[in-house]
Amino acid sequence: MTNGTAFSGKNQDISENKPSSLIDGETSRRITSLRYILSVLVVFIHNNFTAEKLADSLAEGNRIPIFEQNTLGEWIQFMISSGLGSCAVPLFFMFSAYLFFKKDTPYKNMLKKKTRGLLLPYFVWIALNIALVTLVKLFAARLNPSLLVNPEKNPVLTWSVLDWLKAFSGFGFDKYNHPYVGQFWFVRDLLILFLISPVLRVIYRKFPKTSLIFCVFIYISDVVPQCFVSDRAALLFFMLGYFWAEREFSPFAFADSFRWTELFAMFAFSALGCNLISKGNSVCYALMVLFSALIFLKLSGSISRNQKAFNLAEKFSPFSFFLFAVHMPFLLACVQNLWLRFLPMKNPVFCLLEYFGANIVIVALGTFAGVILRKICPMLFEILNGGRG
Repeated sequence: MTNGTAFSGKNQDISENKPSSLIDGETSRRITSLRYILSVLVVFIHNNFTAEKLADSLAEGNRIPIFEQNTLGEWIQFMISSGLGSCAVPLFFMFSAYLFFKKDTPYKNMLKKKTRGLLLPYFVWIALNIALVTLVKLFAARLNPSLLVNPEKNPVLTWSVLDWLKAFSGFGFDKYNHPYVGQFWFVRDLLILFLISPVLRVIYRKFPKTSLIFCVFIYISDVVPQCFVSDRAALLFFMLGYFWAEREFSPFAFADSFRWTELFAMFAFSALGCNLISKGNSVCYALMVLFSALIFLKLSGSISRNQKAFNLAEKFSPFSFFLFAVHMPFLLACVQNLWLRFLPMKNPVFCLLEYFGANIVIVALGTFAGVILRKICPMLFEILNGGRG
């Protein structure tokens, strides 16, 4: 059973309340082709040691690992995690909105589905990670404190009621407004956008051009609507998904109109502008996200046309949400700490080895855990996976 989100499972179940012909087979196949790949990109985004991130971690009082990266390694990590990976979550917002608005599910029915598909796993995963991290830290601090990056830091034990509320909501918990399980800011923002979707629908239908221009302005400026979503991409790509469903404008067809050389050239120039010419510039970053999104939208066509490649993508698609949910913070922290204990990043080769090796291990362990859990305890897997797959 699906929930009308970008993490839904098999393509034939993509619509529950309307005929499946509402969403054409090719579009369904291409969305399915990208689900797992985009979740893998999210893993690469989060296991991405950089000098800037380590400096921020040190400023917060954490111990930092040995890190000796060179310029080539920095660029490889930037082009994958910050460049190509930058489109992963925005595309999930767009796919989720498209599937939701295309089915035109009654608002009351939508709330019931989102409670099961998003809200329940949201709370379960956060509670599970808080419990696991706390128990493991307590155990490791007694057994071998050197296993921990910062064995003295275990604030969960001193949290107030307000701290617990912030941990689950994310708002006010830290400067990025992430909940305790950081990647679940996406689920929280998606829930909020679904809740206010009737308002967004009315605004768009009355002011279609103005509303889209406003969303673009929000996205490329530093004015973030913190009152209801925490990321500038959330509102824009959610509205683009609605535009796609309402106007029958296919982003896949638009991506296919470009040649590969054109897309990669535009992506490279925007990445250069973002990282080198005008570092941190929101316009350059917005262009980089756009061109990386077009690359993967076009890639979905190649996967869809190759039956073997599509069968593989379809096979792993039901585990995209589970991988997204399980990879951080517990699994990520365990793999990183163990990896750095035996293979510290003492030179550029070891830095890249950690970057690719640890990410592959996290993806493999996360996916394998989902496969095993679905076999031995399908009911628990369904709860943790929001009913998907």
